[in-house]
Amino acid sequence: MHERAVLEKMRWSKGLGVWDYDHYRKATFVLVKESPKAIRIKLIDKSRKNYDGLVFWMPKSITKEYNDQDPNIKTAWFWE
Repeated sequence: MHERAVLEKMRWSKGLGVWDYDHYRKATFVLVKESPKAIRIKLIDKSRKNYDGLVFWMPKSITKEYNDQDPNIKTAWFWE
């Protein structure tokens, strides 16, 4: 049942197409909040020790390959 709930939650995320790699960039982040049309994220940069990531809303319409396998850290591709 939990597996089905996860699949339902991520149904809005589409896969990358052949030409998308030129226009999308992969980001690592913490999910702060989710609304029906957007996700609020906090960017993570593991290479910078004292980095306090930017927090902002990203529309789901420009988000692809959302991955929430890890309970804390998420990844997705965002349109540039």
